[in-house]
Amino acid sequence: MARNAVSSSLTGDGVAVLRLSRPPRNSLTRTALSELSEVLDSAIADASVHAIVLCGDARVFSIGLDLDDMEELGPALAAQAGGICETLDQAGKPVVAALSGHATGAGLELALAAHARVARRGTRAGFPEIARGLLPAAGGTQRLPRLIGARAALDLLIGGRVMAVQTEPMAKLFTQIVDNDPEGAAEQVALDMAQSGALWLGARARVAGEEDPAAYARAIADRRAELSKAPEGPWRMIAEQIARCVEAAQLLPFEAGLEFERAAFEEVLETDGSDGLRHAYLAERCAARMPDAAKSAHASSIETVGVVGGGPTAAGVALCCLDAGVPVVQFDRVASGVEDARKRIASVYDTAVSEGRLTAEMRATRLGLWTGTAHLPDLGRAQLIVEAVADNLETKQRVFGALEHVAPQGAILASHSMIHPISEIAGSTSRPEDVVGLFFHGPAHHARLAEVIPGPDTDDATVATLAAFVRGRLGRLGVWSGTGRGPMSEPLLTALRTAAWHMVEQGVPPDHVDAALRRHGMIRGVFEAMDRVGLDVVLKRLSAQAGRADLTHGLRSCLARLTEAERRGARVGAGFYQWSEGTPHPDDAAIDFMFEGVGRPPSDAPLPKARQIWLRLLAVMANAGARLLRDGGALRPSDIDAVMVDGAGFPRWRGGPMHAAERAGLVQIVKVLKEQADTLPELYTPDALFADLIKTGGRLSVMT
Repeated sequence: MARNAVSSSLTGDGVAVLRLSRPPRNSLTRTALSELSEVLDSAIADASVHAIVLCGDARVFSIGLDLDDMEELGPALAAQAGGICETLDQAGKPVVAALSGHATGAGLELALAAHARVARRGTRAGFPEIARGLLPAAGGTQRLPRLIGARAALDLLIGGRVMAVQTEPMAKLFTQIVDNDPEGAAEQVALDMAQSGALWLGARARVAGEEDPAAYARAIADRRAELSKAPEGPWRMIAEQIARCVEAAQLLPFEAGLEFERAAFEEVLETDGSDGLRHAYLAERCAARMPDAAKSAHASSIETVGVVGGGPTAAGVALCCLDAGVPVVQFDRVASGVEDARKRIASVYDTAVSEGRLTAEMRATRLGLWTGTAHLPDLGRAQLIVEAVADNLETKQRVFGALEHVAPQGAILASHSMIHPISEIAGSTSRPEDVVGLFFHGPAHHARLAEVIPGPDTDDATVATLAAFVRGRLGRLGVWSGTGRGPMSEPLLTALRTAAWHMVEQGVPPDHVDAALRRHGMIRGVFEAMDRVGLDVVLKRLSAQAGRADLTHGLRSCLARLTEAERRGARVGAGFYQWSEGTPHPDDAAIDFMFEGVGRPPSDAPLPKARQIWLRLLAVMANAGARLLRDGGALRPSDIDAVMVDGAGFPRWRGGPMHAAERAGLVQIVKVLKEQADTLPELYTPDALFADLIKTGGRLSVMT
């Protein structure tokens, strides 16, 4: 059969080189595994083959099982990979894995099944499955502890870190770590093993990791004690399954241990938490896909970034670029503002050095890339200028009006605005095709995700260039947003806040609403979150949302009353809650301020159960997401999920609000919305998308 994912060749010394060649990731699809099985069987059967080398290319060995195929095939794909690992382990000829680039998940499990491993220095390896809602299923939990012991194996399997191969304990897995040509080194190791006549063993027969049975058992007991203190949820459940599998490696024969691992994998795979974590991972990968027009446009190079502003937001943008090795020119209109910006950036790096996360040399290198200036024309050397001043429309328009006179032709002018339309900002320039929104969720140097927000006149090449820079140079997940103003999470958060306030108006205390959200996996409740942001800030955002005045009137009135009473949230010690040392406490006095002049709601009705609160708030978020899709604000439901998970604190293990709504059942979601539709029609009237999907059997969480 014709092969596209695996190639094979034979050296003059009789070493068969089996190469995974499915760029860019060498993910293990059903087809790739079938081809690997074929060439492996052929090499084993060929008498002229004395040894086997398994390798990828210079960029990647393999990132593991293909999750798209995993969603379709389930345990069968893992079983296919496990069968190949068994064939490698019992090949009857020396098998050496040669690793470069990345080797993760089932890719690393293939390497563990070889009889020796050689890696290029700097290759990154690990088991990230736990973050994707899975555990290894091709023998990783059985081979790894036999090679390096239980404690180190648990650190790698439960920690989920991907690390350089020369780092302990990963380094213990490798026969050689070389600076160049791991494939050539592996061929020599394989040939030496074949010619030496010495006994070589696969991991199944290794005992180095089990030489001290008592220490092995203590490692299991210690990890179980740690896990017993972790919050309940999918991560803890998967970690406990991994610990059981590693324990089985000591107690059971190898074949029985493999069966134990496969059963644990199948059990985890069927859980809602695993489903949500896998969806979140796939949603992030899919979200990087730009619209067709932007994908076909030419992306220019960005070598220097200009930043306008000296405050915390501007400093975060500058740090994000400096961390990626991109030179930054930061402008503030006064010299003292420039100095404040320098101090902010230096302070972050000083802390990183004191905590051991940076060396002094790395700090000096990054600060050496930063230039501060109060002279606007100095921004003329930048190909991207990010405006990060106060979120005031007139201020931003003045900035952009000045930038067009100093920015070189073709330079991108990006606004970090949460609330103002890009068209109104771009209207202050004569080059709206170069103007785009760039919004980081959280401080830019900590944010995983950034939204690229074109206006109606933004050129496709501008979008393509900025998206490529965000993803390729800054290493962030760049998501296209069609809102034309601010992040796509904001309409969903507005719906969440409005529905939560509507519950309070119906007599449900804020802390009762928040407790229900936390119980269902939210990092924090909606009222606590508003307190942390600042009630004056939330009020400003709500007031700026055109066309939402009637919907948010009640909440805005409440926020106005609280801010007038100097209850602006956590930073002043009081908002919806009373705050003490960073911790919120329910405060009955807040209820008085919330309803001052309008009267408290009745309190004699029974409170809704946590599940009822969760479904109602989930339903309004999904409903807002459906409207966002219909209005062109998002390309895919999964993009909304990625933004809400990475940018708005939605529980990752639920996959995102669109996915969670589908798991809850669209019929149920529509029912919940209709129950309240008469009270706030704009918020609760079910979007037509739900009826269409129910009628056709379509999926809300589809990714295309």
